[in-house]
Amino acid sequence: MAVYTNDLSLPALPVPNLAETCELLKQNIKPLADTPVWEKTCAALERFLTGEGPALQKLLEQHRAALPLNSSWLKMIWDDMYLSYRGSLPQGMNYSFEFNMENWSLAALIAGLCGTIDDIRRGQLAPEPTKTGFLSMDALQHMIYTRIPGRTRDILYNPPLDAPFSVAVACRGHWFVMTMIDEKGTLLSPAAVQDTLDQIRKLAGAAGIAPCLGAITAGGREEAATVRSEIQENSINRMNLESIEKTLFAVCLDDGEASGEGFAHTLLGGEPAGRWFDKSLQIIASKEGRVGVNIEHSGCDAAIWIYTINDAYEKSLAGKLPAGKGAPHIRRLEWKLGAETEKRLRDMGESFKQMMGGISVRQRKISAASREAIKAKKCSPDAFAQLLFQAAYYKKTKRACSVYEAVSTRNFYQGRTECVRPVTQESADFVKAFCEGAAGKEELSGLFRAAEKAHAAGINIRQQGLGPERHMAGLREMYNIYAGTAKGVAKPALFDDEGFAALRYDKISTSSSTAPYLDYFGFPPVVPDGLGVGYGLKADALYLTVSSYGKSDVSADAYLDNIEEAALRLLEILS
Repeated sequence: MAVYTNDLSLPALPVPNLAETCELLKQNIKPLADTPVWEKTCAALERFLTGEGPALQKLLEQHRAALPLNSSWLKMIWDDMYLSYRGSLPQGMNYSFEFNMENWSLAALIAGLCGTIDDIRRGQLAPEPTKTGFLSMDALQHMIYTRIPGRTRDILYNPPLDAPFSVAVACRGHWFVMTMIDEKGTLLSPAAVQDTLDQIRKLAGAAGIAPCLGAITAGGREEAATVRSEIQENSINRMNLESIEKTLFAVCLDDGEASGEGFAHTLLGGEPAGRWFDKSLQIIASKEGRVGVNIEHSGCDAAIWIYTINDAYEKSLAGKLPAGKGAPHIRRLEWKLGAETEKRLRDMGESFKQMMGGISVRQRKISAASREAIKAKKCSPDAFAQLLFQAAYYKKTKRACSVYEAVSTRNFYQGRTECVRPVTQESADFVKAFCEGAAGKEELSGLFRAAEKAHAAGINIRQQGLGPERHMAGLREMYNIYAGTAKGVAKPALFDDEGFAALRYDKISTSSSTAPYLDYFGFPPVVPDGLGVGYGLKADALYLTVSSYGKSDVSADAYLDNIEEAALRLLEILS
């Protein structure tokens, strides 16, 4: 299969050197802690390096050696971390994209994705190239799935792609399964898809009040598993759930209004009756024609979905979408639920809406800080953006905090992401001087260039698979697995260290995605007093979606105002 041809020739993700990891952690923690805390953390790292660390490192290397050729030692650890999450998926796991639909339509997106998934099934999609080779495409094999809730750990169900393609469609809380082929076995054209969606809207409008089934995917995972088991006791319900879980993705036809930034919030949450957050992909369309997606994160990352949707978009522009014109089969799912179960679903739905109501989501398009404008200053656009994020926080709080930035490691087989820590001593020095106003233009420019260089060095280390935090996650997992066994070691004091905890407390969580049709990328904060920052550096502007809670140190509105002000000032300094 051509799409996977190059995967097995890619190198395996390395296990970083323990001493180098400890040294990088010292550097990462220093700008976040006062001197006594940092010195205490350095001492804890030294004890770890000469104490429990080597034994855990040996166990991790043995774990890697036992895997098949080139397999990622991180995959099992990553899967366990994500699938053991017990909270609400839309609050703590899923993310969203909002699309610019100027050059295509909802029906073209649906038809195009089915065509692209068929190409994946046939092995006809080209692997993603780099300047020196190709990236790992292994995640394509796992991207179509439904996350099944369990009481202690979830599982991912991957439907066989050789079955007739179908999608789940929600409208007014009613769920339908729509086959994506006509009676001749041809994938549906956009026109046929649109006709079918119009028919589903009419059927849903005449079907009356629907039970809040989607709520089982919106709350905590333990409760979701319990209620799902209750629903499955009826054979009709069990078949209905299986039907949804076997579909390629969900399409959510919203009936309410979602103007302005309300649609950004709807993409992250929305009416739970019309969502299935366990699906790897939900396409969400507002009544007034806005379109976006909600994506479950455990199975694969944004870059894989962007590559897949890019292919569907290019098919649409080139007029190469499926051409089936016949009538597909539509089935509305009817449920057999007791009064207590229906009430429990309604209660879960209300709890979810209250929870999501506590999240503020704001968007901003900063034209002055476009990718081209930044590059004209001979700057790294990503370093520029990350320094804006730090400066905007410092202006309000007068302190640095831990910032998370995701970077791809798909240059390794089964690679996903590594964590970059953009807050360095160099960035902290620049941000303090920039915000406190004592430094002149020339000094600020020099401090910026030093911070930019440190940022590039940090990304380079992570892209080589040598980042310290995934390494530490592996060492922690070895402790969890072997604690209390003959191979076990005492719990390292480092795991409870104040400075180490401060580094891992992602007050500002950031991630970037860009595509011609993609305007906004959003996700909730990952800590109660934090910020979620999705950004895209496009040729015409910096696109930002910022989320915050009431407990956040800075509101989303104030944070965006600070970013825009800092962008204009920094561009002037660098002129």
